Amino acid sequence: MKKILLIFICICVVLGCAHYRNTVPPGKTIEANWEADEKYCRDISGKITGFWGGFLGVTTLGLPNVLSGANDRYNKCLVELGWMEYR
Repeated sequence: MKKILLIFICICVVLGCAHYRNTVPPGKTIEANWEADEKYCRDISGKITGFWGGFLGVTTLGLPNVLSGANDRYNKCLVELGWMEYR
């Protein structure tokens, strides 16, 4: 039983590792540019946020965003704008 628990913990740790690293693109600042770029990426990706994003816990796990591919489009947009790097 202890071995199964150890294997489960190791799997959870590996799956929890982030694939993206946050960066600040050259010539931009977080204070001046982040909010506009992030809003642009949310809009073009179709990511559900705000009240409807959390309505009745629908996106507590992010299922609508994951199943529709909105999270992937959002991350790709931020990578293209230079705010994230894929590791």
